[in-house]
Amino acid sequence: MHLADRRFEIRDTQYLAGLLADSGVADPQRVAVTGGSYGGGQSLLLAVQGDQVSVVPDPNNPATYDQASLTPWTSPLQHLPMHLAAVVPKYPWSDLVDSLLPNGRASDGVLLPDGDRLSPVGIEKQSYVSYFYYSGNAPNGYYCPQPCLDPSANITAWFVRVNAGEPYDPAVDPFVAGAVDQLKTWKSAYYQDALIARTTDQVPVFDIQGWTDQLFPEVEGVSLVNKLRAHGWPVKVAVADIGHPIAQNDADVWSGLNAQANAFLDHYLKGSPGLPLDSSGQVTTCGAGSGTVYSAADWASLASHRVILASRQPQATTSAMADPTAALTDPIAVAAAHGGNGACVMLPASAPTRAGWEFAVPRPFTLLGQPRLHLHVAISGVDAEIDTSLWDVAEDGTRTLVTRGAYRFAGQPGNASIDTVLEGNGWDFLATHRIRLAVTQSDSPYLRPDNLSSAITYLSMRLTLPTPTAPR
Repeated sequence: MHLADRRFEIRDTQYLAGLLADSGVADPQRVAVTGGSYGGGQSLLLAVQGDQVSVVPDPNNPATYDQASLTPWTSPLQHLPMHLAAVVPKYPWSDLVDSLLPNGRASDGVLLPDGDRLSPVGIEKQSYVSYFYYSGNAPNGYYCPQPCLDPSANITAWFVRVNAGEPYDPAVDPFVAGAVDQLKTWKSAYYQDALIARTTDQVPVFDIQGWTDQLFPEVEGVSLVNKLRAHGWPVKVAVADIGHPIAQNDADVWSGLNAQANAFLDHYLKGSPGLPLDSSGQVTTCGAGSGTVYSAADWASLASHRVILASRQPQATTSAMADPTAALTDPIAVAAAHGGNGACVMLPASAPTRAGWEFAVPRPFTLLGQPRLHLHVAISGVDAEIDTSLWDVAEDGTRTLVTRGAYRFAGQPGNASIDTVLEGNGWDFLATHRIRLAVTQSDSPYLRPDNLSSAITYLSMRLTLPTPTAPR
């Protein structure tokens, strides 16, 4: 297994579609691709590569793999020209580095520009990465055996290295640099800028992404759609409470998304009437039916108003402080407790609280998108993780997790200003409730604790929430 590498799994999918065309089952000029999760990641990679195939000079010599070149996509037997007519990725990754090791710089571009996702190397989603590694290698395993001579498939060594922990400095650790390069160059659609910039063979893409998917969140789809749209690609995006845990995947929500997906494919494969190439976000509800759907011509126009919460009340955390509620918010643990499904995470009023700030809701409003967080801090240490969570606090004190974030600090001790975004969500806040932003330096088991000790004093905070309505 090469983790959906363009030179291997993507080429396999193209080869399979070519065989179907050779046998007369498929129209070679009207091929569509769709898939969820791993299949969604492959769908995006197929889209950005278009009607081209990545070919390595010598399949038996891994030293030649990074010399792969693109050739026209034809069927293997009759050499029929093949054409990818449309793609519908569902809860995919576009950036496998940021998906598995977020550093807090990835943004959908609305409240904060999309930043450098590769430096510093981020914080491992340890419970997810461990779950996938061990389940993917059982019972017989498809990973390159150790020592692995194939740099494109060295999954076991990558897993061992990331779990050895910090420091992850590509400048002094060539193994880390090589692993990041493989994930970025060959397994992530987001970084294929030269392919995205082309003006012909632009594949129509309808990306379906999950707000509450804590593996491949909203930014994975929206940031790539923003890139494609800027180059004139025909793209559409819809975000709702679907995908990996803690997403609930309500049947009614999926029914509406699949109806749009079918209409999208019908248009590009059969010439049926088309749908608007818009952006939409659906409000997440906790078992209370389908939430309101907001739509606009582009993502930034969905939520043009702001709610701003600010405080100068100091807070303090250290990397040695364990979070007593972290295990209750881990998506793998939530799924295990609900038969493999996601669920809203709710804590009773009696549950311990993290350090943080709490605000009254002055009037009802809807969060729609990624909250922006600005912190002024004093840091002791050269490496630290800042893990945040946003809660809706009901009148009886019950707390419901709305969204969360993770940020890697790497620098010199002292005062610093930090700008980051939390993962997005669509969420209705009621006037009788309160909003709590909690902060910790150890969100384990979901996020891997930092090897390097640190302490942070939060001198002030400013939280900006995008909303489609104009609150007072």
